[in-house]
Amino acid sequence: VLRDLSAQVRVEVRTPEGVRLTGDSVRYREGTGVLTASGGPAELAYFVDGEGLAVDGPDDPAVAIAASVVGPEVRLDRVGRSMVVFGPGRAAFAERDEQALGFSTVGASFERELVFDDARGLLALDGDARVSSFATDSTRTDLVASSIEAELVSGLLDAESRASLDASHAAAVRRVLLRGDEDSQALARLRRYDPGTGELVTAAELVGGSISADSRYSRVFV
Repeated sequence: VLRDLSAQVRVEVRTPEGVRLTGDSVRYREGTGVLTASGGPAELAYFVDGEGLAVDGPDDPAVAIAASVVGPEVRLDRVGRSMVVFGPGRAAFAERDEQALGFSTVGASFERELVFDDARGLLALDGDARVSSFATDSTRTDLVASSIEAELVSGLLDAESRASLDASHAAAVRRVLLRGDEDSQALARLRRYDPGTGELVTAAELVGGSISADSRYSRVFV
């Protein structure tokens, strides 16, 4: 049970949910559910199996989801199921695809801030935001914009919610909005490769002041 905590000189705090928070300084105040790590840099890592139970790390054979974020300061709200990373920083995510016998991966970087809110279904990156994903069907997507905001299915950190999502075959990402700025436009690039030969099969690229894609209606606006 966590109570008031303030520690320095590279400390790691683990939660029952499978989160590891590491930094040169870690602060926690009992009753708030908020943990803040800073310095070193700070890092939050999350490793769970298919039932949402914590595992030892990314090399554990049972790991189904592995995620990490790194930045000067990471703030985790355990009660509100949300997280803020004050940039510049980077993030990585991998999820096992049992049918494809592999992992779908996502990598991201940002200059100012990353916000993830599991209860609201929100992921937002601000400041030279870049996201690259590679799915087990050999599809690669690259997004570059001043800011990137994604509307997600809420409860992705809950094993029961994820199981329901898998059963319905619905997309975890409902909508994505990319915004450019006065210096550069937003860019979205999609490439699909042949799983057997690795040869490029399909390529598409969109550029504009803003790009919006909605998976529920299969629509893209530029």
